[in-house]
Amino acid sequence: FAATIIGYVILGECFLPREYLNGRNICQEYQEPWYQVEADQSRTPIEVPGTLDDNSRILETVIPDGLDARVTCLMYRGLDFKAYLDGELIYTYDTSDSRWFGGNCPECYFPIPITSSDAGKTLRIEIIEDVGILYQPYIGNEMGIWSFILRDSGLELFAAVVTLILGIITVVL
Repeated sequence: FAATIIGYVILGECFLPREYLNGRNICQEYQEPWYQVEADQSRTPIEVPGTLDDNSRILETVIPDGLDARVTCLMYRGLDFKAYLDGELIYTYDTSDSRWFGGNCPECYFPIPITSSDAGKTLRIEIIEDVGILYQPYIGNEMGIWSFILRDSGLELFAAVVTLILGIITVVL
């Protein structure tokens, strides 16, 4: 029985096509123009990454044509917000009712669902709470974007884990 299983594994490794995850994962900077929507509904172009005016808490961009079919989300970094696609609410994150301590939540990356079929639609982000900074958004599939973020911030993550372990050891001792 074991010889049969080993035979199947060897034959499979030799004759079946390889499965590579790298070909399926994509992540790229979202380079389309962003606009800050004022109270009178006028739109002002803004730089990304950059800072936001205190006057408006609404951002807009138009999803471009020709997106890769593998695109599943736009990764946005911020605090509490709501995302609309052509007026339809597609994502919300609000911690105002669940915060125990402090005035705001930590900044996080959020996967806003966007696909190639959304080309030409307007993505509107209504910011509930922010720190005035607009970070570079990424577009791709979730695994590709998380892989990029992990590679980009891996050293900080490693340092945080080591600090946590040392803290636990210190408390125990």
